[in-house]
Amino acid sequence: MDWHVEFYITERGESPVEEDIARFPRKAGAKIFRWLDLLEKFGLSNLRDYITKLEGYDLFELRVLHAGSYYRVFFYPYEGKRLAIFHIFSKKSKETPRREIEKALRRRQDYESRQVI
Repeated sequence: MDWHVEFYITERGESPVEEDIARFPRKAGAKIFRWLDLLEKFGLSNLRDYITKLEGYDLFELRVLHAGSYYRVFFYPYEGKRLAIFHIFSKKSKETPRREIEKALRRRQDYESRQVI
């Protein structure tokens, strides 16, 4: 059984993750979607070279490189082989900015408060 990737949706029905991808260069967005397709098809274990658990946080990160730019996809796996994508951003420094992690954590908390986990 394949995994199912779902994007975080706000209470008002907006998809900030998809909006973020739309702001990236078109080819970068296409590459991110290809990686999400691979994540759906193969799951976590087969892509472990590109996925890390964020140290000190209950989040995972998929690293995508495109044309010299680094993109980070924050997600969390749930029962039933669901992967919820909470935040995607273009990383410009060596360290992951704390505000980006906090944004993903706020979205995860909101997601879980409205879901049957």
